[in-house]
Amino acid sequence: MKKLIISLLAIIALFSSNKAFAYDFQVGGFYYTITDKSGRLVNVAKGDVKYSGDIVIPSSVNYGGTTYTVSGMEEQVCQDCKTLTSVTIGNNIKSIPQYAFYGCTNLETVTLGNKVESLGYKAFSDCTNLSSINLNDNITSFDNSVFYGCTSLTSAVLGESILKMGSSVFSGCTNIRTVEIHQGCSVIGASAFYDCKKLQSVDIPNSVITIGDQAFQGCINLTSAKVGNGVKEIPQYAFYSCTNLESVALGSKVESLGYKAFSDCTNLSSINLNDNITSFDNSVFYGCTSLTSAVLGESILKMGSSVFSGCTNIRTVEIHQGCSVIGASAFYDCKKLQSVDIPNSVIKIGDQAFQGCVNLTSAKVGNGVQEIPQYAFYGCTRLNTVSLGSGVLSVGYMAFYDCNQLNSLTILNPQPPTVDNYPFSNYNATLYVPSQSLSAYNSHETWSKFNKISAIEGQIYLTIRQSDNGSIREAVNMGEYHSFEILPTSGWSIHSVTFNDEDVTKQLVGGVYTTPALTTNSVLSVVFEEGSSINSIEGNDARVTVNSNGDIIVSDAMEGESISVYSVNGILLKKVTANGTQTVIGIAEHGTYIVKVGNLTTKLSL
Repeated sequence: MKKLIISLLAIIALFSSNKAFAYDFQVGGFYYTITDKSGRLVNVAKGDVKYSGDIVIPSSVNYGGTTYTVSGMEEQVCQDCKTLTSVTIGNNIKSIPQYAFYGCTNLETVTLGNKVESLGYKAFSDCTNLSSINLNDNITSFDNSVFYGCTSLTSAVLGESILKMGSSVFSGCTNIRTVEIHQGCSVIGASAFYDCKKLQSVDIPNSVITIGDQAFQGCINLTSAKVGNGVKEIPQYAFYSCTNLESVALGSKVESLGYKAFSDCTNLSSINLNDNITSFDNSVFYGCTSLTSAVLGESILKMGSSVFSGCTNIRTVEIHQGCSVIGASAFYDCKKLQSVDIPNSVIKIGDQAFQGCVNLTSAKVGNGVQEIPQYAFYGCTRLNTVSLGSGVLSVGYMAFYDCNQLNSLTILNPQPPTVDNYPFSNYNATLYVPSQSLSAYNSHETWSKFNKISAIEGQIYLTIRQSDNGSIREAVNMGEYHSFEILPTSGWSIHSVTFNDEDVTKQLVGGVYTTPALTTNSVLSVVFEEGSSINSIEGNDARVTVNSNGDIIVSDAMEGESISVYSVNGILLKKVTANGTQTVIGIAEHGTYIVKVGNLTTKLSL
């Protein structure tokens, strides 16, 4: 029994004499592990005693008569070294590994060696007293959360070699005031500057192609932002709740704005919405109470829900032809909005789109919309004049309820739209409808309730360009549909048909084109081509049409291709070179002309 006790004590003593950390040797207060014996390379390692005070990691170390190159550091090497105050990294170390100095709350300054190329995950995270670090020009990447929560950093000057910033790199650095991102950086990661409360401005260079979600969210003192020409998408929450952001300059290649990208930027008063932007996701500008106008680029195809909801100071809105969808609550509670003109290209309006726009006085809905949805204009208490396009087939629940100042309602559809419950709170307005539809509206259960039903006044005209020496101009009734059978002469075929500058060739049925319900002066133009069909002409995708000004429009011709315009007698009148997407050729006189684009020949009348 006595021998057993002695043996156990010996084993305990043996283990207690072993090192608590795995390292190979110790020199000058540093612990080292040999990583390449033949190459004489070592890493700085954790040791029995935590590093403290001011330390200088050497470029090389001599041990046992052998000189080793200090080429690296082990992960977590100085993690939670609470009394560490400054670090100088030797010139042979290329990478600062993950968690290397994580939680060193009294670390104030770091001097990186000139060969450092990358900073690992959370390498300096939560170093709350770190105020100075040199980011040399060899560093190419920051991993995620490198400086997360370094609340004493006041500036971030990124070296010119930085190619990529991971997510949350400077997130929670609440005292950073200035940031310099040099040309060459291509990625700004998600939440990169999240909650940098004192950051004042940011200039994103053209080299950046990706900005991550929430990149600048909560930067409450950011006043201006410039986005370079490399970025195509402003992602969700990118500048969410930047409450002092006043102006944003978007690059020319931005195509989409993500969910709540600028939501609750309550001081935002200026942003350029360029002509490349095709879509707004939901709530992009929700609660931007300093915006006074919304001029949407001509390329906007779709507006998500609540895009401008709560923008209580917007007075004017311009929605261009081409936009097809206005989302639910898109302009909800825009209290100072005064008028809205929805173009014919819009085919859908979402529920509550203009609800609560208490200063809206006039609204015009284009011919593409088929339904006025529920609550669309609910509570627009000063709405006085409304015009609904010829395509409107139904009016939804409480669509115009509490619009008690409505004085004039025009409906261009000859057929009375169907009506859900409580579309209006009163029927004191005058209802204007196509003259041929007076009887239908007067006998309708709901529409007949209006105080007065009158015919739409004013004459409109349909111009048909098809003759050699002029045009046919026909007086028509508002809301009428007209059908035309288009008959090319022998040896010719239909090349294109345009109605009010829109190519409607694909809408022909058996050579017959039927117009939409006519609501304004309109122009129908036909272009013929020599041969049986355009498909028989190989190698040429050009389209020849005529616009409402009487100009010849050549689309999709190859850039530099020759375009010739002849009289019907074969006299060359004009010869131009195609400039790419669309070439406009002005012709002084009406008449019939032959247009040749490469091997394509067309005949048209102006």
